[in-house]
Amino acid sequence: MDELVRFAKDHLGYICSPQNIQRFMTHYDCIMEQEALGRGSCRSHIMGEAFPGRDEHKCKGVMAYRACLAPHLKRHCRPGALKEFDASVQQFGCKIKHV
Repeated sequence: MDELVRFAKDHLGYICSPQNIQRFMTHYDCIMEQEALGRGSCRSHIMGEAFPGRDEHKCKGVMAYRACLAPHLKRHCRPGALKEFDASVQQFGCKIKHV
């Protein structure tokens, strides 16, 4: 698979697919709000570069990021937000271990 195509599919494949987009978008604003508010400084776990061909370590820190963000999604977002977040991360190519 072409590197640019793989990169786009990893980043947008779940979220933009016709069967998922509407469901994901019902949670998007809340997920982004929790992330943007910096609750728990979760973003620090996943800082790095997102460029085609330079994302071989893309999953580094994902579990710590999820563990940090999950309580805020559960507390402040509608039921199902964490499940949608997990599904998008799995499409990105990272395994999610539910803790």
